[in-house]
Amino acid sequence: MLTYEKALRSPRTFKAMAGMSPQQFDSLYAEVAKLYGGAEFARLNSKSRKRGVGAGRRFALDLQERPFMLLFYYRTHTTQILVGLVFGVGQATVSRDIANPGPTVRRCVPLPGKMHMAANKAKAVEDLEEIIPGLAVLIDASEQPVYRPQDDRTQKKYYAGKAKRHTMKTQYTTTYDGLIVHKSTSVEGSRHDFVPFQQDNAAFPTDLPHNADAPQESGGRTRTIDIGDSSYTGMQQYPDRDVRVAVKRKPGRKLTPEEKAYNQSLSKVRIHMEHAIRRIKIFRVMGDRYRNPRHKYGLINDIVCGLVDMMQLWERMAT
Repeated sequence: MLTYEKALRSPRTFKAMAGMSPQQFDSLYAEVAKLYGGAEFARLNSKSRKRGVGAGRRFALDLQERPFMLLFYYRTHTTQILVGLVFGVGQATVSRDIANPGPTVRRCVPLPGKMHMAANKAKAVEDLEEIIPGLAVLIDASEQPVYRPQDDRTQKKYYAGKAKRHTMKTQYTTTYDGLIVHKSTSVEGSRHDFVPFQQDNAAFPTDLPHNADAPQESGGRTRTIDIGDSSYTGMQQYPDRDVRVAVKRKPGRKLTPEEKAYNQSLSKVRIHMEHAIRRIKIFRVMGDRYRNPRHKYGLINDIVCGLVDMMQLWERMAT
């Protein structure tokens, strides 16, 4: 039977199972332990709960084991029956013990929404650069396969013709070093990549002043640069945004050598976005075919993105 204490014997194995180092998990658990008591009290006293506060089943695993099981499930995305065999509990216990700490974990990680809010509160260029180094962000959409909905009208919305399967689509905005500073609301796979951008625009402050005590370099930018692939050509319609998108080849003509060189230079920058999406999909619950209820997709995606941001902030502090 796997326990947290056994997993600690090998930090390398721990990271393979939980997606983060033991030190990062201990930092996360410390925050979860602070908030869990109040969250559990609110759950037990909710109006929708029919049982009394002291009634109901007790949790088979203690509080430290439950977030570890949640990370193990997100990292491996194996069946709950197999997770139960690993942790020595039944499938029903796994389902319950994974769902219980999820909302609390979500409150304890630096969600992209929190990063976006912090960026929009910046009062000066230097404050914004602490969150977005170089004042440049990368934008791209990612698709995840889902099971075919049974309803015929619903399944048509989720069917992505390019991928030839049913998917969910989410747009991510990241910095060069992989910090996710915005995440759009997920949409059906049949929609174009530009739709999430139109519906959930990742806007940042523009024309910010410099701090009075900071050296002001001539020609310094005071707004962020948005970098995307050719599917984001529509961003050029927004006059308040400094846009860099790949040149899309038009039917009947070829790209000029200059346009090819420009696209290649953007590709060398956009690779950092691909690495950021890879970090998200390392948690297989966001990389494999999604098997959980669709109404929980936003919660799980938030938690995974928050975990990725937490580890990226750790790397920033280490450098």
